[in-house]
Amino acid sequence: AGLRSVLVRSNATRGAPPIRFRRVVAGCLFAVIALATLVGGEAGAAPQPSGRRGITVVQVQGYIDPPVATLLRDAITNANQSRSTLLLVQLDSKGALDVDVARLVRMIRDSRVPIAVWVGPSGAHANGAAALLAEAAPILFVSPGSNLGPAQPVRLDQSGGSVDAVRSELGGLADATGRDPAATRRLAFRGLGASDAARLGVTNGVRPTIGEVIVTLDGRTVRTAAGAIRLSTAKVIGTGRGRRRQPNQQVVFDSLGLGARLQHTLISPRVAYLLLVVGLALAVIAGGVLAAM
Repeated sequence: AGLRSVLVRSNATRGAPPIRFRRVVAGCLFAVIALATLVGGEAGAAPQPSGRRGITVVQVQGYIDPPVATLLRDAITNANQSRSTLLLVQLDSKGALDVDVARLVRMIRDSRVPIAVWVGPSGAHANGAAALLAEAAPILFVSPGSNLGPAQPVRLDQSGGSVDAVRSELGGLADATGRDPAATRRLAFRGLGASDAARLGVTNGVRPTIGEVIVTLDGRTVRTAAGAIRLSTAKVIGTGRGRRRQPNQQVVFDSLGLGARLQHTLISPRVAYLLLVVGLALAVIAGGVLAAM
């Protein structure tokens, strides 16, 4: 607006500017616009800092059934709405029951907030659908003594299924997250320990604790649906030999509530079988009592 007002005043006192002058002004404006576009493009391509808006650890334990799937979906949605620094999934599951696994995978891949998965603590498993969810995350660590895969069957309540389709899905996820597609495809029919998975490029490494995962991610650039984001998750405290790293922001743990936990327990195949046996036994007893009367 300032440049335009100067030209208007000049025109009013001196008449229309010569053609050469107009060309020079137009050329300058074009150069300024081109330079601004170039700078803006370079800034958009650079990793954006994540800020310090909190880290959420969502604990997924047991079968991935409707209550657990709801927990995970809500955690991803809330993290994106609040623009959290990081969503960390603590995963220990041997498969899925009655859930849309593809939807969960899409939500992880479409997240604008960095998502990391830690298969732990030691002795944990990520089988079936859990292996697919783990590989969908841009960052994946496994604790010592834990296992990743096999990913088939994806759902325990569905028989059959194509191993080739699972292999293809695993390869595509690994390619999108920068891990080794060929090695990751093997998870369709075999499991890998923490060390072997890291050595083959199926995961991003071995970490013993959640705290170690969080501080390890400090300064790392993570791929998200919003582009590359550079994480800030740790600070150094202490001096000399007492120097150590710890999270530089609030870490909140999220898990199933009481009602959802009860539903999750009742859905468990072992508990369901036990309740069936108890029900049949009570039916037999009731039938005997009625017959005796």
